Amino acid sequence: MEKKEQDLVKQLVDEKVKEIAGFVVNVNISKSKIMVLIDKMTGLTIDDCYNISRFLRDSLEDTGILETHEVEVSSPGADKPFKVLEQYYKYKGWKVKVISNETKEMTGLLEDINDKEITLKETVIEKVKKKKLVKEVISTIPFNEIKETKLVLTK
Repeated sequence: MEKKEQDLVKQLVDEKVKEIAGFVVNVNISKSKIMVLIDKMTGLTIDDCYNISRFLRDSLEDTGILETHEVEVSSPGADKPFKVLEQYYKYKGWKVKVISNETKEMTGLLEDINDKEITLKETVIEKVKKKKLVKEVISTIPFNEIKETKLVLTK
């Protein structure tokens, strides 16, 4: 697919997703598939995915792209790493696992987010003189030091 066609797909998705108060997580175009991952703060519905998929198909019908590409629109999946800043905002107050660039793992509540960093509140258990001491540790982690962040799915 040519760059011009890729830009068209991305532009169409960006415009349409705003209508549902959503955000684009990723647009991946391979040799045979246009894969669009979207989400929204209030939770994505099957109808949201269907409507954006239908819109893309209708918009691309005259371009010839659909002769060689299928269109798939879905949510990114709760078990997948975060890709965009909006996902951090969506899951503020939720438990997440952060892996730093140095492969240090931290698990805690996502307390705060801004354009540069996140604040994580971890509950840490230490042994002091054969007694367990539970304490909370607040860490500020710059985005450029984060390798991966995932939502912790609890039972």
